[in-house]
Amino acid sequence: MKSEKLLESEQSWDGTVYKSYPEGTPQLSVLKITISPFTRLAWHEHPAPNVGYVLEGGVLTVEKKSTGEKRTLKAGEVLPETVDIAHRGGYTGKEGATILVFYAGKKGLPLSRPAQ
Repeated sequence: MKSEKLLESEQSWDGTVYKSYPEGTPQLSVLKITISPFTRLAWHEHPAPNVGYVLEGGVLTVEKKSTGEKRTLKAGEVLPETVDIAHRGGYTGKEGATILVFYAGKKGLPLSRPAQ
């Protein structure tokens, strides 16, 4: 057996420290998201901590709306997402990308919401 820790963090990719998990009945969710070539996602926010793992494809870019700060990821890399901060992801290459996103939320709480 081999185990490799991919991430351990108390803060999101932009340095914002996580405050706490949402109160209520915990609910874990995992999404497999396929991003088509030359696609940019809409601005959105997450109300609870989550982490994305780039499963396959080319370089994925995550951008923070308020500052324009960006982070790029490639297959095999992981990103602790921001909470309650507007951002978007996108892929500008011809291959597209597939990511796995793991959410630590609560029952009834949406995984994301449109940014204001």
